[in-house]
Amino acid sequence: MSEGAKLVYAYFTYIFMAVIVYTIYGIANTALLPLMSRDHGETTMLATFSAVGNNLIGLIAGASITPLVLNLGWQKNSLPTVNLFASRDVLHFILMSIT
Repeated sequence: MSEGAKLVYAYFTYIFMAVIVYTIYGIANTALLPLMSRDHGETTMLATFSAVGNNLIGLIAGASITPLVLNLGWQKNSLPTVNLFASRDVLHFILMSIT
């Protein structure tokens, strides 16, 4: 894959995940919070834990990418790396959908 194609892929993936997927999750999460409890304080606490959890998951995912790329590399035979990232992302999406 050429450098230009990699850049286009990276931009497309980032925009898709940041704008589309995170927005869908955010709307669903925000809409469900008032239904979980009628107590305003409890709803605020749930929103806080959700935000902290999302940030921690993002930090862990971001911190795990660099060592994987450095150890597994992005070469012509980088299919194992791509499969590892794809599997991790699918698992993350399923876990976020369940909770």
